[in-house]
Amino acid sequence: MQGLVALAACPTSAQEALNGLMAGMSDPSAVEFEISALDLSVGISSHGHILALKLGKRKTNIPFYACTVLDGCTQEGPVAHRTLDAGGVEFSRTYVHEITRTQCTVVDRFTPAKSSIRWEVEIVGSGSPWSTPIETQVSWLNPSRLLFWTAWDTPPGTGSRPIENASLSKLIDELMRESDYQDLAAAADAGMDQWPRDLWSDPLTAAPFADLDLRYGGFLGAHDAFSIPIATIMDSSADLALSLVQSPETNLLDMRLKTSTLGDVSMVRTNHRISSSSPVKLSMDLVAHAADWRGGLGWMVERYPNYFEPPNRVAYELDGCGSYAGGNGDLDADKLKKMAYSLNWNARFDWPYLGMSIPPVKRDVTWPSWYQKPASLAQMSSYDEKMEKSGFHVLEYFNVTGGGNYIQDDPPPRKAKEDSELWRDGNDYVHYQVPGSIVRDRKGTILNDGWFNVVVLDCADPSLQKSLMGQVETLVKELPHSYGICIDRMDWLAIYNPHRDDGASWIDDRPAGSLLISWKQMLRKLAPILHQTGKVIYANPLIARIDSCECLDGFYDEMGDLASSLNLCALMAVHKPAIGWTRDINTLRPNPDALFQRHLHLGVFPTVPVPAADHTIQEDHWVDQCFLDYGPLLNAMRGKRWVLKPHVISVEHQAAHANLFQVPDGYAIPITFANNVNEVNVTLRNLLEPGEQITRLTALHPGAAEISGLKWQSSAEGVTIAVPLQRGCALVKVECSSASVQGQQHS
Repeated sequence: MQGLVALAACPTSAQEALNGLMAGMSDPSAVEFEISALDLSVGISSHGHILALKLGKRKTNIPFYACTVLDGCTQEGPVAHRTLDAGGVEFSRTYVHEITRTQCTVVDRFTPAKSSIRWEVEIVGSGSPWSTPIETQVSWLNPSRLLFWTAWDTPPGTGSRPIENASLSKLIDELMRESDYQDLAAAADAGMDQWPRDLWSDPLTAAPFADLDLRYGGFLGAHDAFSIPIATIMDSSADLALSLVQSPETNLLDMRLKTSTLGDVSMVRTNHRISSSSPVKLSMDLVAHAADWRGGLGWMVERYPNYFEPPNRVAYELDGCGSYAGGNGDLDADKLKKMAYSLNWNARFDWPYLGMSIPPVKRDVTWPSWYQKPASLAQMSSYDEKMEKSGFHVLEYFNVTGGGNYIQDDPPPRKAKEDSELWRDGNDYVHYQVPGSIVRDRKGTILNDGWFNVVVLDCADPSLQKSLMGQVETLVKELPHSYGICIDRMDWLAIYNPHRDDGASWIDDRPAGSLLISWKQMLRKLAPILHQTGKVIYANPLIARIDSCECLDGFYDEMGDLASSLNLCALMAVHKPAIGWTRDINTLRPNPDALFQRHLHLGVFPTVPVPAADHTIQEDHWVDQCFLDYGPLLNAMRGKRWVLKPHVISVEHQAAHANLFQVPDGYAIPITFANNVNEVNVTLRNLLEPGEQITRLTALHPGAAEISGLKWQSSAEGVTIAVPLQRGCALVKVECSSASVQGQQHS
């Protein structure tokens, strides 16, 4: 990658043409327009390129450059511009593809907002539809003392970032583009073997600029990924930072985030259809804040609450450890409550086949379950009620992207005599009730996931939508003790249906349908049915993209035992409950403290050992004791919401990791991974809300009694607490006299 170092001496004009990542950013013009917002001002040339940046209350001049680039295209003709009523300015120019000669009009619009500068891009094609990568390129031109942060799986330079499997990455791209699943499962298994599960790095760490190419959402725990479209550049010495925030409300398809050692940042969107009938619309914000990753992420959480807040606040009542298990609900409730256990993602497999989670029948009608045992809604409800009486919650297994079992490519003879009975057989259901939802590759072959020939379904299909909505309506009516659903297999949202046209996607020079767009459409119909009746929606984020989470109340991450997936999920769950997978006893070995402390640090609860656990950790005396040791600490962070104020917490000499959560009766501070010290000093800054006062400080340690009366002192810098540690860890409970926790105002 080549950067913009040549421009560093020219704060208001670009004197040299550039090569590499920022090739499209050469602009010899002078600044002609200035747009200002809170602690932020940008100077823009007549070509619509940002050539100057001022940050902070003192409006410090920053050598900076930013613009929109279409890959493989050149600008032709003059640039038109006009001022806007809102105090902004708009630029319009024509781009022509260098090979195909296809054309489009690109509009860049900059407007001041309350706490940011809004940057909108609109692309309208002419002639036949086409596609090319759409890049937003920015560069802070003196990167030597800068740090970069995004919502990544692993920060670079931490010593634990594995080399991405190049063949796996290529297969993932092919799968997403062509709906070709051949050899992907084997490649994924081989790739995950290269990602040791004990290698974890703190994703809350900013790092010097590096050459990165990150995939938005990742795939099945793969590294080199990010889950929230934010890019933060920080100058710690001046306490200045700028975040580029991509709106999750935009209909994004695939995106990469690329950076270079020279301070370049590029958001690259692909597979968008450029046409006259459906303009591509992208929205971003430039946000100024203090040099802390919390500043940019906190702004984004406040700006887009629909994606970060649970739509149903009842979800906070479910917050805690989980299980994925069958059984009949005979549990040692007292023991599990000491482990902070809260919910079971129902793995009894009462359903007859995948995709028919709640059959459309009356309460006492029976059917053969997946295990060929008699099942009924009455039995399901009885189990839910038993768990509820024990103080636990049940989420029913649900799936909107897969269906059937042992599905044949060619429709077999229909078994059902009446349409109302098609649900009873997997092949009947897939081939005769929801045939339009079947995803096939370009050759017409049915796409299946290799698990008992379950086929991939596109939930944009009206017949499948009708079936799924009917299932949740039955749940609401017949399963009153159920707390909702947990949706599996979000990994399929990464692919395109080559036989559907969603009006926005363009793959291999032809229309296609993104299963991510299908998911968003389906969830917006499904969610109100559950939320209006007090039930919640969790999901298994095998594709970790914040723009897929608008209707979700929480997460149960099946890849949570992989450090990469845990980090990506945790960052999406700053204000939502999240549970990570604990696969087996080896997940705790050789150092169980490491597993529990990374969960504490990130506010994610682990999966506990219970009877009839399904491909999760089994009961064992040593395992149970590990969970009991950390149970009080986990219980103390139930209902957590990350505090995202800049510089709100620090540990003296960086002797340990620390995070800060708001909880129902105050705050919880997990202090973890301390380096050979028995005590650390933790400083809290600008934490307390008006009227709040600290009334009590308590330290919890793994496997030890709690310690009250911690030493603390208040100064102009903040509140400093001396925290004793055991096993490199403590959780400090900060109780306040008038704490008001927004997240606990349940409806």
